[in-house]
Amino acid sequence: MLDSPTIVRIVPLAAALGAFTLIATLLGVWAPSWLDRVRRPFSSTRLLVAVSLFLLTIFAGLLLANTAFPGYLDQAEPNIATVAWLVRQGEPLYHSFDSADRYSLLYGPGTYLPYAAALWTEWTLSEESQKYVASLLRGPVALKHPYLPESMKIVTYNDAPPDVMKRLLGAWNQYVAKRH
Repeated sequence: MLDSPTIVRIVPLAAALGAFTLIATLLGVWAPSWLDRVRRPFSSTRLLVAVSLFLLTIFAGLLLANTAFPGYLDQAEPNIATVAWLVRQGEPLYHSFDSADRYSLLYGPGTYLPYAAALWTEWTLSEESQKYVASLLRGPVALKHPYLPESMKIVTYNDAPPDVMKRLLGAWNQYVAKRH
């Protein structure tokens, strides 16, 4: 059942959408020429191309700003970079529902794979080429980690043995999971 705050948000949106649909339908029946005059400027190819180029320019600018920013702009970006590193190490991007490893978010592979490609490029470049790329890009891909030393070993973990998992999930279901 929907809780009342959700209903309070949905009802006005549904009412506005219904009113807009009713008005557009009535205008289409009783005033089709007026509706065509209003719709014609918005369907011109020149306007659509101009708006599309404007939005693509804004998108490209945001991508460049995000790349050049010397840190993370969103709380999900460290997770994305870490999962991309794991993918580059050969770990799976997504896990099955019964797996204990759960590090992916609800993003598609297009979010993680560019980072994995950037890490692959960084690791396959020579030291001289890496310095050149770091001089051009001043973002998270080109910078050294701010506080982890180079000698730091990152350890990943695997699933526990089946008998241990059965015992852990049994304890979880008994003491933590919602009981009716």
